[in-house]
Amino acid sequence: MNIKNIIRKSLKFDNMKGVILVTLLFLISFFIARSYKAYLVENKSDSFSEFLALPEFNVNDSMHRQLLKEALNSFYPEQIEKNEKTANELERYVVEKFTNPLFKEGADRGFLTFGKIPDIILRFIPFVIIFLLVLGITYYGAVTLGTIKYLNYKKKSESVVLTLFDFIKSEINRNNFFRDKKFWQKLLTYSGLIIIKMFGYLVLFSPAYVAAYAMRTKIDTDTYPFLILLAVFTNGILINYINKFYTFLLHEGNKGYVETALVKNLDEDYNNEKYFSTKLLFKIQKKFDGHVFGHIYKNAEFQFVQGIKDMASFLITGLIIIEMALNIQGHFGYELLKQVLYNNYDVVIFYIYLIFLLVKITEYSVDSFDNFLKRKYAN
Repeated sequence: MNIKNIIRKSLKFDNMKGVILVTLLFLISFFIARSYKAYLVENKSDSFSEFLALPEFNVNDSMHRQLLKEALNSFYPEQIEKNEKTANELERYVVEKFTNPLFKEGADRGFLTFGKIPDIILRFIPFVIIFLLVLGITYYGAVTLGTIKYLNYKKKSESVVLTLFDFIKSEINRNNFFRDKKFWQKLLTYSGLIIIKMFGYLVLFSPAYVAAYAMRTKIDTDTYPFLILLAVFTNGILINYINKFYTFLLHEGNKGYVETALVKNLDEDYNNEKYFSTKLLFKIQKKFDGHVFGHIYKNAEFQFVQGIKDMASFLITGLIIIEMALNIQGHFGYELLKQVLYNNYDVVIFYIYLIFLLVKITEYSVDSFDNFLKRKYAN
């Protein structure tokens, strides 16, 4: 058995050991939360149960509660504060009877049952599908736009702002330049590009719920496409990983093997459309065979793949926050928030456990994909 297989099996064992340990902790937490909630439901009215048992006393009648308070103050004038506390607890008890599903007569007590698990799983499946779509789009966008940014750096392309300043500087010395229509056309074009770029950065760095509320009155925010767009283009995730991949490309581009590749007569012209046409750059599977950038890209991708684990955690958190913030009823994140508000902590623990499994499966898949890439490029 070679070293690679030993390491692979060791990693699998460590992953399974972690899953088993966390599963046990979740089970313990689940039963503790379930027992505590049952205790609360059964003992909620213990402190004033003797008053609820009084004949002719209607706890729902505010006049009866006021009469009880006055009677307590008359018979026990030395414990006015205790009487006030009892009256307040009765008031809260009445409110909860009408607002909290745990205390409604004949209502669902909120405990997790085998009958509820399929409903939760059915909400979780669309969440997983959306997460995978967002993860794939974000990875593709980060790699593609990071590559384009690196190519612009190698081509020494100027930013739009510098181009605008250079254009104005060159034109301002001409006589009557302000009467030239071409001048104004170019000025408006460059200015428009700058505004679009600034707006793009504003969206990319803005929190998802802020962008959603800003567009809520004009766009149906309860749709899956809108949810996917928010998850991809907000919270600073995409721009962060674009810069991360760009940094990997810069780091790899300065390594010694690049010089060795040039000695082997590989192309180093970054303006060659044969390798860097728009069609090739936007392909899902990018290849730059025959160009030195092919080696730079492959080695940068090796390092970037492991970053998917962190990306996945950010995206899952972002999706849950978006669904909670937008109150998208029936979605996984919204239902999780509702269970928290209802203090159904045993149900909340099950939701969190599903999220944990999704994270672990993603991590294992990333490790498997990383090993696949290493074997592929090693051959």
